Amino acid sequence: MGRSLLSMAIPHQPELFPLTTGFRPDVALTEPRLWVRELRVYRMLSPGESNLLRRVSLRPGLNVLWARPGDRDRTAQLHTPGVSGHGTGKTTFCRFIRHVLGEPTFGNDEQRTRLRLAFPEAWIVAEVRLAGESWLVLRPFKIGPHAYCFRGKTIEQLFDNDEGKAPFDVFVKALNAALIEPLGVVTFATDETLIAWQHLLQWLARDQECRYAALTDFRHSGSESQAPEMAVEDRHFLFRALLQLVDTQEQSELENNKKLLGQRQRAEKQAPLLRFRAESALTRLREELPAFRTDLAGSDFLNAAAKEWQRRANEHAQTRDSMAESEDVQAARGHLVAAQGQLNAAEHRERECRDMIGFIEQQLKVLRGEASEADLDAFVQSKFKPDQFCGQPLTTAIEWECPLAKGRILPFEKPADPMAPTESELTCKLDEAKQTAEKQAVLVAAARTHVGDADSALRGKVREFDVQRDSMSEAVATSRAWSSEAERARVDSVEAETLERSLERLDRRIRESQDRQAALRQQNSARLSEFSDTFARIARAILGSDVRGTIRFRGRHLQPGLENRIELSSAALETLKILCFDLAALVSGVEGRGLHPRFLLHDSPREADMDAELYHRIFLLAGELEAAFGSRPFNFQYIVTTTEPPPEGMRQAPWLIDPVLNAATGTGKYLGADY
Repeated sequence: MGRSLLSMAIPHQPELFPLTTGFRPDVALTEPRLWVRELRVYRMLSPGESNLLRRVSLRPGLNVLWARPGDRDRTAQLHTPGVSGHGTGKTTFCRFIRHVLGEPTFGNDEQRTRLRLAFPEAWIVAEVRLAGESWLVLRPFKIGPHAYCFRGKTIEQLFDNDEGKAPFDVFVKALNAALIEPLGVVTFATDETLIAWQHLLQWLARDQECRYAALTDFRHSGSESQAPEMAVEDRHFLFRALLQLVDTQEQSELENNKKLLGQRQRAEKQAPLLRFRAESALTRLREELPAFRTDLAGSDFLNAAAKEWQRRANEHAQTRDSMAESEDVQAARGHLVAAQGQLNAAEHRERECRDMIGFIEQQLKVLRGEASEADLDAFVQSKFKPDQFCGQPLTTAIEWECPLAKGRILPFEKPADPMAPTESELTCKLDEAKQTAEKQAVLVAAARTHVGDADSALRGKVREFDVQRDSMSEAVATSRAWSSEAERARVDSVEAETLERSLERLDRRIRESQDRQAALRQQNSARLSEFSDTFARIARAILGSDVRGTIRFRGRHLQPGLENRIELSSAALETLKILCFDLAALVSGVEGRGLHPRFLLHDSPREADMDAELYHRIFLLAGELEAAFGSRPFNFQYIVTTTEPPPEGMRQAPWLIDPVLNAATGTGKYLGADY
């Protein structure tokens, strides 16, 4: 679009863009590094116009989404429709763009819930151009399905096939590679947080909820964007990094300054804690050793106390280790041994009696024919140790002339023994054996009682001895604990003193680092001067030739200013200052300076009491920037949503996005329905 068309569109302002505006697009840059070619919203992700809720085609250059207001010439009346330009979906459109560019959410919780209820199967689909390459990006409304992308695919190929389908993170990585890695800095100045695309997106597409009230207000908590947090210092650092106002030397000095600040923070936090811990221990040790080395103080006393307690611990340990059992313990141990021997002998005799009873009962069974001689032999063998028998049958032993079997005969060869005991004799022997066994059982019980008494006596004597040893062991442990506490307190005291001394040194080094940074920033004054000049050109074009715009360093912050004999300040001018700053950064990228992606989105930027004419000049400025390209393709994309009508000459293609929105009916809204 040339200057002549703009002049025709706005005949009453032919002098608005004097030649001194001087936009000079870099001819080597043929398209924005990032721009959105088309944004679609599908009711469900299937082919067919019936599934398409909205299609918005965009282009490099200025794109205006207008929500037409009501008739402003009509006399105001109560109870008549009046929200035609509001609640149309302008911010939803912006949130969808931010969402396809990597922001986690597409509205606050209430908005997301309403959209999911109204369109439960809906998808946002966009073709995004990144570093000269097309990306097809798809993100669902509902929770469950995963977002995904296609590299090198256009939106016209959406339903062709799934070849090349990749997770959405692949697109986000490409954004970081193309737009963040070239910055030359990896982390912010205040901490080790890695700079990411989601940080930069906050600046390029500000929250409308922030009302353009402050330069570094990017995101409002009410928008629930889930964008990463940034300190104000980090936001200014992001400005400077994108505008290449941070060089490698300054970045190195910033890293050094960051480390020094971290060391100071740790010292400020740890020194009081260590000092408190050391002094508390010192007080306890003084109370425990009131008369010990009163000539010493602080760490010297703690060192001496640690050694003293260790000396006492060693003495107690030596005394404990040299302690021997007393004569009473030894005598009690001897009594227990003797009683145990008596018990063992009594139990042995009792077992012999029981075995004899069993032998006699077995003899009676043989005599009565209830058992055989073999059964008797087996019983006898069971009552003797196995190693006393070879385990061979008697027939084999006789055959092999075993000396132990000499004179033995087999049972069937054995003649009747005329002297064998009779049944009555065996019965008498059995009664006698049982009486003997009962007496022996009494003796065993008495022996067991004796052993229990001897064991209790020994335990009592040992317990007395153990009490003495435990007392010494406790003294050893207590002394060592005091020694450890004293040593720990000494270390804490020394470390606290070291940290306290380091604070002054760190403060000096931090000041020196900041001075070096200021000197380096002064060296970058040429780049700052170029950016300040760009800001001044834009400020003059929008606010008038009598207004002087400047960008200065204030510490590590960029401070834009507007002057007309005095510093200008009001809510509307603050908003204009922010818009001029954003546009100056965009224009710097257009002219080949800095690393701006040359993509900018402003959602309803008219705020406070901004004059409509000044607001119109923002659009005219974008038109003037387009005119500077002549017949060459535009290398930037600037998207603006507005309720205030754009300049009359721009209420048409190619600037005006189709359709014009209107909240008077549901079909006039962005998604064509109330939700």
